[in-house]
Amino acid sequence: MYSIKVDTHTHSVICEHAYSTIEENVRHARKKGLKGIVSTDHGPDISPFDNHLHFYNLDIIPTTFYGVRFFKGAEVNILDNTGRVDLKEDYLKRLDFTLAGYHRINKDLINEKYITEGYLKVLENPYIHCLAHIGQPAYKCDYSLVVKQAKKYNKVIEINNNSFHIRPGSEENCLEVAKLCKENGVYIAVSSDSHIATMIGDYTKAFELLKKADFPKELIVNRTLESFTSYLKSMKKD
Repeated sequence: MYSIKVDTHTHSVICEHAYSTIEENVRHARKKGLKGIVSTDHGPDISPFDNHLHFYNLDIIPTTFYGVRFFKGAEVNILDNTGRVDLKEDYLKRLDFTLAGYHRINKDLINEKYITEGYLKVLENPYIHCLAHIGQPAYKCDYSLVVKQAKKYNKVIEINNNSFHIRPGSEENCLEVAKLCKENGVYIAVSSDSHIATMIGDYTKAFELLKKADFPKELIVNRTLESFTSYLKSMKKD
């Protein structure tokens, strides 16, 4: 039986395609029995406006409210195969946990080699903690190389519950990724990728996949608040 106490991928109305406020997300997290959430709105490359100030000003939000630990985060966009992302380092430094993923690049550039190169480079960034939804078929990569690079830099690979709904064909890829993480001792984060508060804490499909992979609980970085904060402490930069 798997249990996740920190949802590491949640969106708010800062994204034009999400429908709940941060406060509503926190309230629902409490209702679901979670101990923490990470607010990970998209970076400016796929935002309808320049939202740099959103990430800069997250410091005003209490670290704990309604009994839930709040972590400052972002889902930044990987812009090419060189590791560039759409938030500058000065902003990344202010965050607790940052996801990076492909969302919108020139379709003529998309091939497995190009996407793999991008993931390998972004994993070198000390302010990126986790690769988001790498099982999506639209941006397929060499999973073995990427997982080994994650191991080298003590980074996390996400198993995204929402992928099984909105990214058809993800399940087979995610199962391969989970098995590789298990074999290589790489941490995963199980997340809802919620775009409305009621999605927070829903990991049903992800749990089914982890069961198929016989995935060890000890490698789920967000299984408890303590395991998650311990990981963040280990990655803290001066």
